Amino acid sequence: MLMAVTGTREVGKEYIFTTPLDHGLSCKLVNRKNPDYKYKLSQCYEYLDKAVEKGGNKDLYTSDYIVTRVINGQNDFWISVDKDDNIIGCIIVEDRSYPLSPGVSVEALGGKFNFFAVVPMIEEYYKNLGYEFVEITGRKGWERKLHPIGYEFKNVNLRKKL
Repeated sequence: MLMAVTGTREVGKEYIFTTPLDHGLSCKLVNRKNPDYKYKLSQCYEYLDKAVEKGGNKDLYTSDYIVTRVINGQNDFWISVDKDDNIIGCIIVEDRSYPLSPGVSVEALGGKFNFFAVVPMIEEYYKNLGYEFVEITGRKGWERKLHPIGYEFKNVNLRKKL
């Protein structure tokens, strides 16, 4: 299992963690033991499809691959909801720990979010679990946008088809 949460969780509990409803949106970590888990995941398929396409990774994997990883408990599944609790986005977070530093990576992000309000709360959630960094792979321009909240440029990924 990817990330354990301390304390006792109820099987029926819908969400493990919920951010405040800021500007009409909230972000929630869906409890994989909840009976509606797969249904909620199915509502995010379109967002995951767009995330794979916009990320330029359609030649490497599909949204089906991400969904399988989520169902198998390899990734955490967060949703963004509006004031009426309608799902309007999702974030998939994977363990990206290295021998010298445990961390997480945002594998896919799609839909609507109050990004700058939600990201610090999600960071704090994983920090409390013992993780030391959050990694986000994004398109050009994200470096400038994320720098004010503490993200720093680390590398450039280059890929060549063989």
